[in-house]
Amino acid sequence: MAASGAQQHNDTGINGTPGVAVCGDSLLVLQLPAHCTLSQAAALRASLLTAAATTRDVELDANAVVAADTAGLQLLLAFITHLQQQGRCVQWVYVGTPLQTVAKQLGLLQQLGFMARDSLRE
Repeated sequence: MAASGAQQHNDTGINGTPGVAVCGDSLLVLQLPAHCTLSQAAALRASLLTAAATTRDVELDANAVVAADTAGLQLLLAFITHLQQQGRCVQWVYVGTPLQTVAKQLGLLQQLGFMARDSLRE
């Protein structure tokens, strides 16, 4: 689900939350932080809650992620599950080695949507 209005990104994000931008009519792009880890869990949670509070489908951009751990992936999984239960779509733009490695170790590749064709674009 590529956004035709991707040029509408805004550095301050929605509701002042960095990394959360509205693209097009129905897509929200969430740029994940460099560290999806326990030490950054509060900031990641805040961004995920902001995105969850909208009614838009979500595109997760993990291009900047250089480190991930169990806590970070637990937050992402809870977020994805919540949106899917609401009938909303979640798509990954980029999934690099840090996220893939931890997801594989935890057996969460499929639950996070990493197994879907075209979900891993590098």
